[in-house]
Parts: sequence; C-alpha cells; structure tokens
Amino acid sequence: MSVRVITTFNWGADSTLIAEGDGIGAIPEVVSASATSRNQILVTFDREMYFHITKSKVLDPDSYYIEDVLFSRQLFVVRVERISDTTVRLHTQDHEAIEYQLTVTRVQDKFGNPIGGVNNTANFTGVNPSTEFPVATKTYSFFGLYAGMESSEETGISPDADPPYLSNQDPVPTQTGVLRDKIVTFQLNDDDLGVRLNLTKVFVEGVLAYDGPSDSFIAPYNGAGSGISGDPSAYIFAIQKTSDYGSYASVSVRVVAADLNPIPNYLDETYSFTVEDYDAPILTDAYPTGVDVVKETNISFTLKDVGGSGVDQNTIACTVAGQQAILNGIFQSPYDGVGSSITPNAFGGYDVVIDPTADFNTFQDVTVNVAFDDNEGQSGAGGWLFKVEDYLGPLITPLSPTNGQEGVLRDANIQVQLTDEQSIEPGSLIEISINAAPYVTAWQQGVGFSPGYQGPQSQAVEGLGIITITIDSETDFPFAADVLVRITAVDPDGNPERLS
Repeated sequence: MSVRVITTFNWGADSTLIAEGDGIGAIPEVVSASATSRNQILVTFDREMYFHITKSKVLDPDSYYIEDVLFSRQLFVVRVERISDTTVRLHTQDHEAIEYQLTVTRVQDKFGNPIGGVNNTANFTGVNPSTEFPVATKTYSFFGLYAGMESSEETGISPDADPPYLSNQDPVPTQTGVLRDKIVTFQLNDDDLGVRLNLTKVFVEGVLAYDGPSDSFIAPYNGAGSGISGDPSAYIFAIQKTSDYGSYASVSVRVVAADLNPIPNYLDETYSFTVEDYDAPILTDAYPTGVDVVKETNISFTLKDVGGSGVDQNTIACTVAGQQAILNGIFQSPYDGVGSSITPNAFGGYDVVIDPTADFNTFQDVTVNVAFDDNEGQSGAGGWLFKVEDYLGPLITPLSPTNGQEGVLRDANIQVQLTDEQSIEPGSLIEISINAAPYVTAWQQGVGFSPGYQGPQSQAVEGLGIITITIDSETDFPFAADVLVRITAVDPDGNPERLS
C-alpha cells in the first residue's frame, strides 16, 4: 500500500510517494559512486534525500570524504550538485585512475532519517586527470529545494600547480653497493606554499615507513636515526631500519606528499638503490662423496649466489687430488674430457661437471677443493673427499728368482711379495711344481709352511696390505729342473691376484 502526503517545509516539491517500509527508523544507504569525468563523481542513494542545507547537509561538500585506497590521500570535494531526489554530483579536484573510497556522513533522507555507519561507503575508480587547474567553487543551497534559493561563492585561489619534489637523496637513485645498515635520507621540498606534512607518506621496500597523518615512523623503519627536520619549504627525512637490508637487495623508496595549496598538488615518486652484496656465494651438491666410488666417475658441484651479484665464472678454480682441474674458469688436462662443462643455473651461479680423461687409481683417496668469487668480490670455497673402489686384486711380485730367470742355484730360496691396497685375505697360498709334476702347497696363509719347505730361512713377514714370503726348500732342486711357482691370492673385495 502507498500514501500520498505533502512534505512540510519542502518548498518547491509538490508531494512525495512513500513506499511501504520507508519512513521513520529506516536508514538511508549509498547505492553507488562512479566517476563521470576527471573531477566529477555521481553518487546515488537508495531513497529520496532531504536537500535542506541547514539540516540534512546533502549539498555540503564536507559531508563527503574521499581518499584513495592505496595511499589514503584525500580527494577534496569543492561543490555538490543536485541531479535528482536520489542522486548528487560531486565536483572534486582532478583524480587519478586508481581506486577511491567515498564515505558519506551527516545527510538525511526526506523523513529525517540520518545516514548511519553501515552502507554509507562506496568504492569507485577515478579517471586520468587533465592538466587543467580546477577552480575551487563551493555552493550553498538555502532551504535545500529542487528549485530553491541558491548562493555560490568563488574562492579566489591562486593556481599553484607545482607539486612538491625530492632532492639530495642519499643513497642517490640507482646507486649500487650501498651499506647494509645505511640510513636513508632525502629532502622533500615545495617552493610555493610548502609541504603538507600530515598528508605525507613514505614507503620503503613496499612497506609504510612514515605515516604523515599520525606523524610516526613505523617498525621496522623506526630506528634511533629516524626523524624529520626542517620546515614546510624543505623537510629533511632520515629513515633508519632496525635491521640490515638484505644482501644485494633492491630497495625502493616511495614518497607520496602534498603541498599546502587548498586543492593540493601531489607528489608520488619512487626511486631505488641496491645494497652491497655481503653474502658469499656457496657450493652445494658435491658429487661423488663417500667410499667405493667407481674409478671412471665424473665430479660435479653447484655454485650459487641466490639474490646476489652472481658467481664470476672467471674466478672458478678447482684442484682434484692435488692437481689443477679448473683455473680461471677453464678446464685443465687431464680433467678436460668431453663431458666437462660449466653451465649457468637459476641460482646466480653455475653447475660444474668435471670429466677426467683417465680412471682414478684403485682405492685412491681423492680430495676436491673449489674456490670462487661473486661479481662483487665476495669469496666462496668448498671441499670434500671421496674414496675410489678397490678394483684390483693383490699384486704378485717375484723378488728372487725373477720370472723366467735361468741358471738359478739348486739351493736358492724363493722369495715372493704380495701387496694389496687393503689386505691379503686368509686362504692365499703358494704352490710349487717341479718338472711338470703336480703342484704341491709350499705355504698357506694362516697355516704356514708345508713339510719339505720348512728350511731355516722360511718365513712370512706380514705388514698392512703386504706379505713377503721366503721359501727355503729342505732339499735342493734337481739339476736343470723347470720350477713353476703358482700363487693364489684375493683381497677383501674378491679381486683376484695379478702378476707384476
């Protein structure tokens, strides 16, 4: 149901249609706000509003507070124009193509219901400003009627179109090698009316460092050295972080400021500098490590300088088993096989592969040492050890007589040496055949010498990985006899014997 009534003291309006649910107790709300030009915003309410200037304040610019969402910079309203019973147009200073939030207070609907703290805001995106300087005009509407009496007054503002500006930045923009604990300083100037400090904000590393509205430095940029000196014509800022800036970090400094012009001119400037590279590059992923490494192994490692200036390839040096493998980033023989490579990686460094052209020795201890620098002279180093597999069996060395020797005395002793990088395993034995007769065991490790070969000079002298055996036959060898000596020996890895 609906009722037609005449609105008291609403001169110029004939009547109002009251819908069911409206009236006392209902709270007006903001439906939308939208930028229609560089300095105009259309605001729509959900019901008919009361345009009496002394009561409702719908046409009062101070009823509308606008600030950008990112930097909380106020966008000033200079005049309010009635478009319809539910819509007004705000005339503002030029805005930017960024997001703003409008907050409406003090206004009333036609039934005297004031707008509350719920649904009294709206967000909108601004329009790129022109270079024109807006004229500050404030309109007062007496008796607040659609066709009521109006009075306008022009505020005579001299067009100060120059925003504040920065000077004397330290570090200077794009500077490199800045100390990690540097206090950032700059001068904020305005040559006309001066800087409006309470609209100034400074962001360091994308974080609010100084907040003008509260006149405070914000942690972690509130060190003992932080402060402001000077006057509105030139404020000198000092910002000290309570911890070091990151190694080789790119530090941005953003200054948002306004001048004291009634319609402020804004500065929004960002510059950056680069901190010294104070973290040394590192070595990771060393390969191989441990024991029983195959003899033909490659060697590889990764050099990293994450977030730093990067590893300088020309400084890479490496020794393998005491021999130069890389010098000034160049492979050296015998470590310059076809698989050797130095490849840039995603960590500011290189993946290095060393391909030896020859196998490592059996059971060899191999030490790898690497040294390198980053592009700002920070040095890194690393080293490790690995052990090659035992791939050769015990070495048999006939000491006397030698292999194939002729004219040997009939009473000569037989002397043999067995050597291995680890040890000679039990069960090794020496067998002797004379003139193609069956072999007879002369000595067996762990058992000793057999009868017939236990002469006074028979002995087995054992050391670490070496046994020297002297066999003294109790009888002379036959004249012109062919004597065959057969030796069987193994090491702990099962590798068979080999003749020297």
